[in-house]
Amino acid sequence: MSVTSVPSVSSGQSGDQGSEEQSFRVAQCPVCGGDRVHYSFSLRTVRVVQCSDCSFSFCPESRCVPSRNTPTALESRARQNGSISAIVNNLIERLPISISSVELADWHIDGTVRLTPWRSDSIKPFTDQLKDREQQRVIVSVGQLEAFWNPMKSLRSLCSQMEKNDIAIFIFSDVRRLGASIGTREWERLIDERSAYVDSQTAIKVVFRAGFRTKGAFRVERRISLLSWLNGKSDERPPKTWKRRLLQLLPQRFLRQLHAKVISSDVAVAAIRRELKEPLLSVIIPVFDEAATVKTVIESVLGIHFEDAQIEVIVVESNSKDGSREIVQDYASHPRVTCVLEDSPHGKGHAIRLGLRHARGDVLMIQDADLEYDFEDYYSLIDPILRGREAFVLGSRHGGRNHWKLRRFTKPLLAKAYNIAHVLVTAYINVLFGLRLRDPQTMFKVFRRDCIEGIDFCSNYFNFDYELLLKIVRKGYKPREIPVNYRSRSHAEGKKIRMWRDAPLGLWTITKLRFTPLSSFLAFGEPVE
Repeated sequence: MSVTSVPSVSSGQSGDQGSEEQSFRVAQCPVCGGDRVHYSFSLRTVRVVQCSDCSFSFCPESRCVPSRNTPTALESRARQNGSISAIVNNLIERLPISISSVELADWHIDGTVRLTPWRSDSIKPFTDQLKDREQQRVIVSVGQLEAFWNPMKSLRSLCSQMEKNDIAIFIFSDVRRLGASIGTREWERLIDERSAYVDSQTAIKVVFRAGFRTKGAFRVERRISLLSWLNGKSDERPPKTWKRRLLQLLPQRFLRQLHAKVISSDVAVAAIRRELKEPLLSVIIPVFDEAATVKTVIESVLGIHFEDAQIEVIVVESNSKDGSREIVQDYASHPRVTCVLEDSPHGKGHAIRLGLRHARGDVLMIQDADLEYDFEDYYSLIDPILRGREAFVLGSRHGGRNHWKLRRFTKPLLAKAYNIAHVLVTAYINVLFGLRLRDPQTMFKVFRRDCIEGIDFCSNYFNFDYELLLKIVRKGYKPREIPVNYRSRSHAEGKKIRMWRDAPLGLWTITKLRFTPLSSFLAFGEPVE
């Protein structure tokens, strides 16, 4: 447990000598509630601490700048990026929605938020409307994520004033893109403007804990002169040395007239209000010829309860011939079960994609209809996401003392072949995508909905496991592996994967996703860095 000291100095008289007492208390993260808060760096007399669980960096609660509010945040952004209206125009043009109005979230240091109409003369008229879609209100919040050491009260106040279809755009400075080293004097200009320091990943965790569901993240673009860029008068990192020297050969008058479009340190996160007060976990179960185990699986999932989340089950049955469909249909009237019946089997990937379209949850999970995995691992897998500490979790079968738990069935040669293939494919994925995963092929994949927001999936077979993992990774989310229990079943017990058929298709999917342009499958938003 890490201890953060918040000085509380009191002077007292004891005879002719004064005494000072320094009190210490355990600091908790205001976002995830974790107690692993440690000292990060200091700026002048300001102390910044960071949560090891969710990476939220903030000043202690004794830090207070009463003058901080929306107007000062807008003025700060205007000094750095030029016209705020131009930024908002650019963001609104990229939203695939029909807009009814634009409002500003006027937040104050006491945590209250008031919605005010955006100036009509500073926003482009909404002429290019998408006529086939319902009009939505857009609410712009500038600097709200950075203004508070505990942003929850202010964010929840904004969330309570939003309707179901409203979209909130949070504009903040990504500390990873500021081009400044933590703890240096380059950060001192930020002291009077914020009490928290977040990057894109952390910002999405914060808005999730506050009751929002992220739709996508966008980098804020702006135009600056090449001369200002070369002289380092912007937040952007200047070009490399040889490029800078080459450009400096040109006349300054010429450089001043030329402008370049650069990506600023500001990032915009678009989010909507979650429909339920408590997070909803959607468990997707593809079923094909699993009559011996499917009832046990469904009953086990329905028997799991969380104090701060609800669970729904999406069962996709692919017209089995062993009686699985009749078992699934018995749950058609259950209030927490949605039964999706396919006319014919199209593969595991196709069934999961169909289940994703029917899922309503903020957190999604894939569960096979067999008993290879332990249902008691649900709590350790889902808790980091519900607490806002992680967005994407994998249940690794390599963990604990018996860290090699794959393919232990009756045919030893086949089991070794599967194990060797697993090692080679894992190494191939890690090399191509710069990861350090131990079990990317695991069935236990738990992720927030924002991880797949805007992503198009197309795989129908077992290669969908690779497509889901790698497209989320390409979007910018890094998975965290948590050890789980596992008992492999043999082909005689019902295992359906075939090495000669599924291995080449999986390798092709992995290779293709490494070199496929992100824009070909990400329809909304940009990579989260």
